[in-house]
Amino acid sequence: MTGFNMEITFDLGTSEVAKAPLALPPLAELLAQAGFRVRTARRADCPSCTGRSRMTVAFIGEVYFCHRCKRTGSRESLARELGLLATDQESVIRRRIEARERARLRSVADRLREAERRVQGRARANLLSLVALRRNSGARLVALRAGACERFPGESEFAWDALRFVADHEARASASYLVAAFASERDRAVFSLHPEQRAALVERVLENGGLRADGSRWVELVL
Repeated sequence: MTGFNMEITFDLGTSEVAKAPLALPPLAELLAQAGFRVRTARRADCPSCTGRSRMTVAFIGEVYFCHRCKRTGSRESLARELGLLATDQESVIRRRIEARERARLRSVADRLREAERRVQGRARANLLSLVALRRNSGARLVALRAGACERFPGESEFAWDALRFVADHEARASASYLVAAFASERDRAVFSLHPEQRAALVERVLENGGLRADGSRWVELVL
């Protein structure tokens, strides 16, 4: 398998960057840089408190407040504490470049998530259609053996053909869904963005009988 490369590059001249809007990192990122342990989208541990300080800091929008030690501040004041508000031209240009890079990376991440969602949805729908075909064909064969009349000429042979079709495709469809839904972050991205590499990923799952998901959890291929 060829390597997966999602390197993001962009070329901005100094004059163009200088005109770009100045943006600071989100408050949660600034809190983390300042030693706060961010727990949720609105709660963090306070580094200024002694003893137990789990989730004593509430933050939303531009401000934060510790309900224990009463430490308070804003995104701007925290950025100033961290030395991120230097006003010399070089620092301003650097921050603007970093802000554009963060925005570009967020956009790429959003597009990747959408691609993964679409591919996983198609893989799931394909697998479910094969499962339904197997169940319906099997049920009709059971009914026909029990004496039911064919609903159209050749129904029995049609049902057997359907079961043979499922037998030929269900294992690969299951492996495809496993990769799309449970593979490592890198493999899911490759599967979504590089159709020419999907067969190799699926074949590996079939050979191994499963895959290693993120966090080293083993997910077994069940047929």
